[in-house]
Amino acid sequence: CMEFGGVAKTHVNWGEPTMRPFKGWAVRLLDDINRTWPHPQHQLNNSALDATPAQTVLPCLFSHLPTQLDMVILEFGSMAMHLQLAAVEA
Repeated sequence: CMEFGGVAKTHVNWGEPTMRPFKGWAVRLLDDINRTWPHPQHQLNNSALDATPAQTVLPCLFSHLPTQLDMVILEFGSMAMHLQLAAVEA
């Protein structure tokens, strides 16, 4: 497991300077959860598979996640345009 303090210098395409500390949306979400419901065992697990359409990941989704968890957020981002709805609808 990699430790991450929550802020990394990142190149962003808006504002100045272009290299500055930036928190991604998932880290900001975890910060909000910890602010409203503090708990020392909250964890963020990023099981991302770059450039992988949802229909490829969903059949084996749980093999990429911890065995005990309370919340799962699936965000397909740019790969959503490659989604085959019939392959992922339950």
